Amino acid sequence: MNFKFGEPEEQEEDYLEVLKICFIDAFRTHFAKLVLGVTFVNIIGLTLLQTYFSINSFSTTQFLKYAPIYFGRFHVLVCVIFIWHHINVTHKLFAKIPRWSYNTIGKIYNSKVKRNALYTNMFVAFITLAGFGCAVLYAIPTDKDEEIFFILSWFEENMLEWADIFSLGHRLSFLFVSVIMQAPSIQICYIVKQTQYQLGIVKIILENIHQGFDNLDTLILDDNFQKEMKKRLVFCVERHINLVIIGKNLVKEAGVFVFLLAVTGAMWGVSLMMFFYVTEDTPTFVNVRLCALIFVSTITGILYVIQGQNIQDVSEECFQTVSQMDWYYWNEENKRIYQIMFLNCFNPFTIKFSENLTVNYKLGIELAKAVYSMMSFMTYVSDKIKK
Repeated sequence: MNFKFGEPEEQEEDYLEVLKICFIDAFRTHFAKLVLGVTFVNIIGLTLLQTYFSINSFSTTQFLKYAPIYFGRFHVLVCVIFIWHHINVTHKLFAKIPRWSYNTIGKIYNSKVKRNALYTNMFVAFITLAGFGCAVLYAIPTDKDEEIFFILSWFEENMLEWADIFSLGHRLSFLFVSVIMQAPSIQICYIVKQTQYQLGIVKIILENIHQGFDNLDTLILDDNFQKEMKKRLVFCVERHINLVIIGKNLVKEAGVFVFLLAVTGAMWGVSLMMFFYVTEDTPTFVNVRLCALIFVSTITGILYVIQGQNIQDVSEECFQTVSQMDWYYWNEENKRIYQIMFLNCFNPFTIKFSENLTVNYKLGIELAKAVYSMMSFMTYVSDKIKK
């Protein structure tokens, strides 16, 4: 690596540009804002309507059948509000902190980032297509839909000859809802990936902090060497702090929403399992829909977990690099700067929304265990009911 410790060139090509265009820039258009507004009003209206009828006339069996769609609306509502809030966050986060060119530290790192971005784009494309396919399944009408979607039965009873038209419009809305529900995870993925790539540049620069100096034993008392080390250390400390600020601002901006997404997602998941285990004589096509929805929700959640683990890994690698640096060749002033860098890297940056909620592989495993426990409990309850 032949890095010059000045202000590097900015990265012109965005290897994740497809994600940015489809899930950030697209939501800034007037059409997308209109769709979000209509979705918001529609969700509020349907939720109030179903809540009113649930309080006044629904039985327990009806509630279990309608519960997945009812609680799913709360999740979609949080997604809509998140998108409204977050479409300008990306621009704000990198407005004052430009992204450095990956070629700054050599073509090898540029190729590594390009390959990683390709895998990310492919995974997101797979998630999006799976979500769209699931939406198509829900848009296809079945004879049992009136027992699953409250609003369709309400249309049949109250809209008379207009019922089919309103039902068709409601089914087509699923195609837009699938994108809305996946957008928050992909928007967070974009910012986390950009931060991860920039932290990787800092890590490699730190590994080569003594670039251009061979025999360090003879340079301990060399003023020019110490001045150059001070310049390089300050350069790295400032960049590292700026990137950590981006990460903390991301958590600050998205923290409440991710908590709400987790809560509404959990409510939705429980209602789905109750529907699956308690409802009898469910048609095969309805079960296919349900399995598709669970699959899409799972892989979307995996995207959250992977990004959280990736940013934690590169942050820990930065700390390992700093802890192995040959600091004993520096003077006292440079050692104090090094201590600042050491303390900044000591606690690896994580996407942490509470003391006990850190987005990483460990969280994914804990969630899988919780889901398994819930499924085991629901199986036990279902068997008892059938007996």
